[in-house]
Amino acid sequence: MKKILTVVLAMMLGMNCLVIMPAVAATLPNSIWQPLDSFTEAANSSNWQGILDYGKIITDIMEGQPASSTKNEFLSGKYYAMAQAAEKLSQNSLAVNYYNKYIPYGESMGFTDGVVFAKQKAKLLTASLDIYVKGAVNTSNYYGAKFEPKSGTYFGMAMSELNVEQEQYDFPKKHSTYLIYLEFGKEDMNTLGRYAKAFNALKEQDCAVELAWNTTSSLGDIADYDTYIDSTLDYLQDIGIPIYLRFGCEMNVSENGNNASDYIKSFQYVAQRAKQRSNIAMVWSPNDVSSLDRNFDMYYPGDGYVDWVGISMYMTPYFNGADESEVANTYFMTGEFSNPLMEITPIMDFMTSRHIKKPVMISECGSAYYVTTKNENTTVFGVAQLKNLYKDLLFKYPQIKAINYFNVTRDEKFYFDLDGSGGASVMKQTFNDLVNSSDNLLDAYSKTSGFSFVPLTGGTYTTADTLTLYTSTYVPKVTRAKLEFRANGNWLNATKTAESTYQIPLSGLGTGKVTLNIRAIDNNGGVAIEKNIDMTVYQAVNVQLNGSAVEFADQKPIITDGRTLVPVRGFFEKMGMTVGWDATTQTVTISKDSKTISLQLGSKTMLLTVDGQSITYTLDVPATSINGRTMIPLRAVADGAGATTIWDASSNTANIVTK
Repeated sequence: MKKILTVVLAMMLGMNCLVIMPAVAATLPNSIWQPLDSFTEAANSSNWQGILDYGKIITDIMEGQPASSTKNEFLSGKYYAMAQAAEKLSQNSLAVNYYNKYIPYGESMGFTDGVVFAKQKAKLLTASLDIYVKGAVNTSNYYGAKFEPKSGTYFGMAMSELNVEQEQYDFPKKHSTYLIYLEFGKEDMNTLGRYAKAFNALKEQDCAVELAWNTTSSLGDIADYDTYIDSTLDYLQDIGIPIYLRFGCEMNVSENGNNASDYIKSFQYVAQRAKQRSNIAMVWSPNDVSSLDRNFDMYYPGDGYVDWVGISMYMTPYFNGADESEVANTYFMTGEFSNPLMEITPIMDFMTSRHIKKPVMISECGSAYYVTTKNENTTVFGVAQLKNLYKDLLFKYPQIKAINYFNVTRDEKFYFDLDGSGGASVMKQTFNDLVNSSDNLLDAYSKTSGFSFVPLTGGTYTTADTLTLYTSTYVPKVTRAKLEFRANGNWLNATKTAESTYQIPLSGLGTGKVTLNIRAIDNNGGVAIEKNIDMTVYQAVNVQLNGSAVEFADQKPIITDGRTLVPVRGFFEKMGMTVGWDATTQTVTISKDSKTISLQLGSKTMLLTVDGQSITYTLDVPATSINGRTMIPLRAVADGAGATTIWDASSNTANIVTK
């Protein structure tokens, strides 16, 4: 089916791009003929820049003509040709512009498949760069679904035979999920019985199972399977571990979706019974890209029947094992357009359009390191895509709460397995390095990461801080994008690197406003996309209490305008003082025995009350809020509390002495 659709799409795109039919030519304005001849000559000689230069002239002329079918046909062909030329010259932004100009004219001409192609091109040629830091758990990405962690991602893999001991030998970080398969109507609890030993081990190890209950038809006769369904679900319930039941997957590209209405009814039928079992959650899981005549909306059973939304997603250097055509690689996001950051977008866009609030599961995925149809080793491609999967993708989409790798040997077209021959050893080492270094990938079902990746939009730091950045980058036709960093125009790293996590020490950046510039590099060494992030860096300061260093968990003390500010709760409570806060007046109070000190955010006035008598002091710097923490002048408040401040300029240390 995919191959037929690809041929049809290619035939359509070959039409109406450069040819001017005689009937159309007669209606063109006279001023267009000379540049049109030059445009045609450029097109015939693959002069891409000429196509752009003369195309700009003739499309500007035609845009000024009255609306007509002639205008629509002419501009649709020329804008498409100009988009292709810009793409050949790696001018991706310009190509996107011309594909977008083509779309309304293509729609007016009824070029349905061509419009689909142009929209896909416009999306795939648009670079993205997102920068994250670790922050508090983002509850907006927690939906309260069955067996959903508040934050973090369950991970595991599929195996043809579930051997937990062998798995843990090959992959030392304990998995929190495993993927197994069951053929609907052909295999039952007796088949599942071969996993009985493994199920017992998984129960002890706090691990869940994703069960892919595969179907080969739309099951219009689903009611005939009542006994089979219930007995299988009863067996799964008796296992006593969390089961993610992925029923009838990949319906948008397979024969089980031939009748969408029957498919929905069969999913709902099974879900109604599965949901009666406390340890079973339902997963609706299409393929990442639908066939041209299908879409996600045709098959969604409804929120009441779905606990998780899954997706099958494979990164391959060729479509269908051998097809290198532009049309196939574009539509199915393979080859130069293969990247999980793009392959996830159709399902994310669908969920947004339907307001579906569910956790997402990468139900099965793989990165090809060998192409059997071409006898080609593609380990470099495979390793890069693994990093895109387990780093960039998970940084950007915290709603992805589970990911299972397809660790199964198949010789049909691609090798995906991580413990086979050839490049698998490199793939396995890369996989282990990725999961071992991630505290976001959970090694037990009952765990949560305790943080979320949140966008870096600025913030306040000190010269003692090291900024850890988590980047999610997509550059068109670049498998693994390289980044470079500057601060206030100066290089932070001399070598462009294709990583996802970067350590940026702030000690050498100076104080005050610092603009961090991050650039993603394209294949020609140019800047594909860049971001500027403004932050404030203060001079760091050490604080001691009676000669002992005081540690601050999050916000550190700073020096501003020559005065040391400290988090009020991070220090004065250690002095035995009581800290109060009035949100209405934005006033902090610090008290002990007969003394009370009051400061209002933004005010340079400090009120000291002793035995009912008040004294007003004027501060050099006001109390302020930084990163959600109330910061107050250390010396002024310490003096007011009766302590002594000793300053050591050589080590930037303030020692508060209360003894």
